[in-house]
Amino acid sequence: MIIPIKNISITQYLVANGFKPVKSAYGSTWFSSPLRTGDRTPSFKVDENKNVWFDFGLGNGGTLFTLLRDLYRISDREVFAILEGLGSSFLQTAPELQVQSCLGIDQVIPLQSPLLVEYLTSRAINLNYARRYLSQIHYTIRNTRYFALGFQNDKGGWELRNRNWKGSNSPKYFRTIPGKEPGLNVFEGFMDFLSALSHFRSPVLNNTTIVLNSVSFIKDLIPLLNSYMQVNLFFDNDTAGEEASRMIIQSHSNTKNQANELYPNYKDFNDMLKATKSILTH
Repeated sequence: MIIPIKNISITQYLVANGFKPVKSAYGSTWFSSPLRTGDRTPSFKVDENKNVWFDFGLGNGGTLFTLLRDLYRISDREVFAILEGLGSSFLQTAPELQVQSCLGIDQVIPLQSPLLVEYLTSRAINLNYARRYLSQIHYTIRNTRYFALGFQNDKGGWELRNRNWKGSNSPKYFRTIPGKEPGLNVFEGFMDFLSALSHFRSPVLNNTTIVLNSVSFIKDLIPLLNSYMQVNLFFDNDTAGEEASRMIIQSHSNTKNQANELYPNYKDFNDMLKATKSILTH
């Protein structure tokens, strides 16, 4: 059953993906903006009656559809794929119930599902490298069970992804993967990190790696930069990625934007990897 977009709760979706509401009053729920960094005073409002959002820092808002498009910086077709993968767990409910976390982790096991393996293969990811960093997570959202790839962060939370859904549970944070060299690699998400491993044909990267899981954690990353001699950025080639790169370049004099070097004509590292694989197999 495909649920009408208007009936899918924005607040429920945000909470299930690790974004904690700060307050709820007069039919509205407030968050620190998931679309911007440094939002110290919560300025992202969800109108529970109309099920629409407005970001006062950006000066615009919209429906869940526009939020997903802006949050993940994906195409309309990809937004529809996410929405089609949502079950009845995200149906609009009473505001006081929406602000409660609804995603529970049931089981963490090694990656073995043929569907998840097929998904990684479709993204041109080396499975041996993926198994080193990913787990298979079985989770429940309001009495409905699901499973997905899981990438654990430094605080124990999980980034979750399968072919039809992209989400996370609390606490949401970045992940640090130690390296032997004095440099730092920074990725937006784990799929780009795995793409780098697959591209360089190596199960590890020499430098320490931080996978942000959300550009909102740049504010937590910046104080750590001085510990590294060089910073390599592997962000998306879009407005948000360019803004994130600019912030880090201003904070560390020896920063290199690898996106400009490795995949200037592609949206992200994985798009380049898939295109390269396609060329080699034809």
